[in-house]
Amino acid sequence: MVFQYALSGACFFLAVKFISPALVPGLQAIGLVFLALGSVYINHESLNKLEMAGIPIMIVGVFLLGISELSVDEDQTLSFLADKATLIRISLFTAFLLFLWAASHFGSYRAGRHRVTIMALSTGIPGALTFFWMSPMIVTMFKVLPGEGTLAQAVIMVVSAILVVMQTILQAWQMQAAFKYGQASNIVPVQGVTLQTIPVIVYFGVYALSPPKAGAVYYVSIGVSLIILAGFLLGRRQAR
Repeated sequence: MVFQYALSGACFFLAVKFISPALVPGLQAIGLVFLALGSVYINHESLNKLEMAGIPIMIVGVFLLGISELSVDEDQTLSFLADKATLIRISLFTAFLLFLWAASHFGSYRAGRHRVTIMALSTGIPGALTFFWMSPMIVTMFKVLPGEGTLAQAVIMVVSAILVVMQTILQAWQMQAAFKYGQASNIVPVQGVTLQTIPVIVYFGVYALSPPKAGAVYYVSIGVSLIILAGFLLGRRQAR
């Protein structure tokens, strides 16, 4: 628990600060590889052919995502937060995701046999929002706390901190609710679909950034697809 919530939280904070939220969800997915390998060496389990295929697929996907270089540095984030048009897009996108989460989550209770799939997709939305708002919180925090920030930056820091805490709690609660209707091997990989794709939409749609280099769109598209595929293959391990 200490490693998960203390050390992991600190590493997550630094990853968002230095790498940007567009890449962190994909890089974080490499944990499924350690989950599979750990189950072999610690629990003396065996990997089937699909799980063995999932490991190199995940590694290639993370590698492609890394070389896509979809990073947003601190100066860029601060400039976005100072631009009214970008702030409007951020606000509208956040409101849309919150509406989409509520509609999908509560609608899943009436979805019959598709309940688990819809709820699993919904659980990725709070996680993606956490990644999304973590970056504004961090960059404004390092301006406001030393006394160098503006009133607008202080407001953004408070709002983003509230949203990050709220979405973190919301995701944890929703995951527990989802586990009542399905197993982790089904929920976690499906969750990755929204968790991996939303940050990419943020980069190109909300921040309206151009690809950092030729081929970046192909790298990130193939990388995210491979990570999602490997998540389905390796996520089966969690049911054992």
